[in-house]
Amino acid sequence: HQYLDTMSDNNEAVGALNRRDVTRDIFSASIGSVACCYTGQPFDTVKVRMQTNPASFPNVFFTSKSIISNEGVGALWKGAVPTAMGMVLENA
Repeated sequence: HQYLDTMSDNNEAVGALNRRDVTRDIFSASIGSVACCYTGQPFDTVKVRMQTNPASFPNVFFTSKSIISNEGVGALWKGAVPTAMGMVLENA
């Protein structure tokens, strides 16, 4: 992508950003970041539970079943909003 147009129509140097390219890249990075976050968050939630309390959560299947039965499926995405916002800021 060429963000900076180096020459204008009359061969003068131009330092303006190409708004269309920048907007497209920011939008694409934002969508990708949110998709990545919401895909990986359940795995991270299970992993953190197992790391912080290995006696209560001995394996992936038990931990997943325990979270879903005790807290509901939505609990697998706890903390996804701030994580997604951070990823968007980092990648966009």
